[in-house]
Amino acid sequence: MGVDRVCVVYGIRLAMIPKFIGEIGSNHGGDLTRARRLIEAAAGAGFDAVKVQCFDPDKMFRPGTVTTAKHFPCPVGWLPELAELSHSFGMEFGATVCNLEMIEAVAKHCDYLKVGSYELLCHDLIRACCQTDKPFRLSTGMATLAEIQSAFDIAQNAWANDLILFHCVSIYPCPI
Repeated sequence: MGVDRVCVVYGIRLAMIPKFIGEIGSNHGGDLTRARRLIEAAAGAGFDAVKVQCFDPDKMFRPGTVTTAKHFPCPVGWLPELAELSHSFGMEFGATVCNLEMIEAVAKHCDYLKVGSYELLCHDLIRACCQTDKPFRLSTGMATLAEIQSAFDIAQNAWANDLILFHCVSIYPCPI
């Protein structure tokens, strides 16, 4: 894992050395072996952590709009094995959660939880993640400054542990 040097400015923890997180996301395509290989590749490239996405496609997409959605989420049943593999390489293992019902099951196996900018306005989701006492990450790539401030305030008021804001580019493919 990366060196953990930080400074605190106005009560906000600022990382002095960036941590590199391998986004497994939905790139596994519903294949556990491929998910393992992606973690191994992230370890080989020197990443500090990896992250998956856990959600229920039926609750995230309108029926019939995304036909391949069943391959997008990381099944909760994979988490123990993927977390153990990540830890065996010295990497943290985290997950983006997109619905309240999964938080408890996902948190059992993850070193940190993340809410993506797509759900930044889901304040109940933010509060519930913070209540797990896991380190908490918020993505901001699709949000306005007012939305980011609101989500940040919600997280702080819910006593978020080790709150870090990510600015993730939400343009795919990203122009260079």
